[in-house]
Amino acid sequence: QFFRKGHVMNRLSRSIATLLAFLSFAFAVPSFANKYQDWWWNPNQSGQGINIGQQGDTLFVAWFTYDNAGESMWVTLSGDLSTQDSVTGDLLLFKGPPLGTAFNPAQVTNTKVGTATLRFSDLFTARLEWTLSGFNGSMDLQRFTFKPLAYAGTYYTQSVGGSDCPGGVASYAVSTTTALQYDGRVLRATDNLEGGLRCVYEAPVGESDFAGSLIRANGTFTCTDGNAGRWTGSLSFDRTGTQVTMIRRDLTVRSGNGCITRQTVAGPTLLR
Repeated sequence: QFFRKGHVMNRLSRSIATLLAFLSFAFAVPSFANKYQDWWWNPNQSGQGINIGQQGDTLFVAWFTYDNAGESMWVTLSGDLSTQDSVTGDLLLFKGPPLGTAFNPAQVTNTKVGTATLRFSDLFTARLEWTLSGFNGSMDLQRFTFKPLAYAGTYYTQSVGGSDCPGGVASYAVSTTTALQYDGRVLRATDNLEGGLRCVYEAPVGESDFAGSLIRANGTFTCTDGNAGRWTGSLSFDRTGTQVTMIRRDLTVRSGNGCITRQTVAGPTLLR
């Protein structure tokens, strides 16, 4: 279900294209759409962390930490992604009406107490460098997992991308169905393509793991036309009523002969 258009691509390219179609339906979408939104923490510093909200290319970050007296405190950081991997801005401390009293918006104030840069190494790791109340430091971060995600079922999927495989084309689109399974040990996706071609992608626990709202996947794939190789990617899900949105990003497939298919898109799929 990767990239294939009509019969332009040979079966090898079709099976590689299948991987890209794996878990996504793509129109034109913002390159940063919901890319970093999640809870993040450092497992060696349990008790503090950050929450990232993302709208377009703008991040709003709330850092839950402690003040000089060891009392709980939260400060905020916001801004546009200055490059494709970082946000720099002021740290603001908010105060307002005492708990249990009538809420008076006039009592809400914010004070600049420092500055910070939040820099992402990839979709799964980041580093917060800060100056706050006369102190400075840094904290390595990763996504915080409190509920593993694995939505089993059959999805209608469509994807666009490109391939450098023999007989492949620079860009194409393909539609198919993807059956997703997870048994606690292996994440498995089976793509059924027209013409009877089927490809199975497996990501065993150990090579793959849950990372907040994403699944980081690495594994092998095999197709009924004899093509096989390795693949890597990240998967994300969101549920709204009976609809499940599946997002795949930065997916790379390496076939047995070394050719590569890549895709970096996001979009909705409907659970059948």
